[in-house]
Amino acid sequence: MEFASYSERFFQKMGMNNTAFSDNYMAVIPGLASPYSDWGDGKWQQFPTLVNVHGDGALFTTLHDQLVYEKAVQNATKNDNKLLIKSQAPVPNATVTNYGFGLEFGQKVGFNAIHHGGGTGSYHSQMYRFPEEQLSIFVMSNNGNLWMDGIANEVAKTFLPEKERKRVYPTELASNPEFVNSDALGYYASADGYIICIEEANGKLQWRNATNNPYPLIQDEAGVYAFEINSRLKAIFTEDRVVYSVGSGIEEEYAKLPKSQLSSNELSQLTGKYFSDELDTGFELFLNDGKLMVAIEEVEGAAEVELVNANKLMVMDYFLTIERDGLDRVSAIRLSYERAVNVRFKKTTEFNTNSTIETDFGTINVSTVYAKNGNSSQVLVTANKPDGNEIWWKQYGGKSYDKASAIIDVEDGYLLVGSTSSFGEGNYDILVIKIDEKGKKVWQKTYGKVMNDYGYDLEVTKSGYIVKGTTQQCEDADKLVETACDTNVWLIQIDKSGNQLSEDVLEPIAH
Repeated sequence: MEFASYSERFFQKMGMNNTAFSDNYMAVIPGLASPYSDWGDGKWQQFPTLVNVHGDGALFTTLHDQLVYEKAVQNATKNDNKLLIKSQAPVPNATVTNYGFGLEFGQKVGFNAIHHGGGTGSYHSQMYRFPEEQLSIFVMSNNGNLWMDGIANEVAKTFLPEKERKRVYPTELASNPEFVNSDALGYYASADGYIICIEEANGKLQWRNATNNPYPLIQDEAGVYAFEINSRLKAIFTEDRVVYSVGSGIEEEYAKLPKSQLSSNELSQLTGKYFSDELDTGFELFLNDGKLMVAIEEVEGAAEVELVNANKLMVMDYFLTIERDGLDRVSAIRLSYERAVNVRFKKTTEFNTNSTIETDFGTINVSTVYAKNGNSSQVLVTANKPDGNEIWWKQYGGKSYDKASAIIDVEDGYLLVGSTSSFGEGNYDILVIKIDEKGKKVWQKTYGKVMNDYGYDLEVTKSGYIVKGTTQQCEDADKLVETACDTNVWLIQIDKSGNQLSEDVLEPIAH
């Protein structure tokens, strides 16, 4: 039998007549509570579920049916229901003893408990089962902003006597009397990549899970903070991490992520279209009034992206990790969401480069301009005021094709990098031009081998600069049609006058 049909028969046999896995997301379910959330922007929206995946999720039930199931579990021994009995125990001979068949084993409000939470979109639930007390608690919600564990915890305290518990916090994390709120601000990541943010509002620290609404923290003692929503939950900070504790040891550690302020050029390098062959869908990153936005294919509207640092982004409940090629260009983004980890979205648009420098008077821009007939091109540099009006412009190049990729600010002017077929030895060579603050050419150098070599970016070093580009290497340059060619990363170390000091040819690069 198919899984959905088999499980429906199983539930009906137990008297759970309103419980079944949905194998058709378009099916009408009488009395269905619609799922909704506020993702921090003050707008309440429904969470659509448009997949027919079932087994993990897509199980629709009622509180009444869930309590029927709980009674069956409590009476399993009396009824000799071997399946239910085994399902409630840890996995035999497993090294992990606090987790079993989709169930956690530990303590809740001081009592031994079997428990587990879950969620799909804005549907959330939490179950506590206290076998010794013959008490089970089940909480369900269609509001994604409610904290199910907190509600279940309060219900448990209502039914069970209060137990005095000695709260043992990690001994290696003693309080620091010199600790101040500003020391804690920033982003932190767990070992599995989950990101939290510690921010400040109205003089109080706030703990924010990803892009969700924050929880205010109250200072308990220097360096130790309690959650305002539940004082037993502690946030303990050190110089490079934060520990989340519930008084019985370390629950989760988060390492502090390095800060980095993204320039307008670095932001523009993130923009473009990305596509996953695995999921057959994609998204686009673009700038709007200086803010990085994302638009998802077949989804109306756009959402603002939160910049964690130069290599990590967050949007809604998604974590995005930037993937770069050998030239440090953004080549893909890996997306993680709950149990979907590192799904790769390849960048499908042209690479953006450092084509703009912000200055005290405005900007310096480099670009490529083509002849009217299209049979040549030159490098154009313009200095502009903040309102866009031009201060000066200069063109550089020869009679063939000269193309610009990037410009950087150096101590006595600017350095341009690109490619040229007007000068050099090969079909295309890397072109580097040094100009002064008014655009006057100081020197020009080319670097090339037999085939096509392209310059993309520059990096300042103590002794000069690193030119970042690619070089084409072929098995037989005299038989190009018949031979195989590779395009490899080419890093050229030059001095401040453009003289080559060394080079490294690295791994092949996608192009």
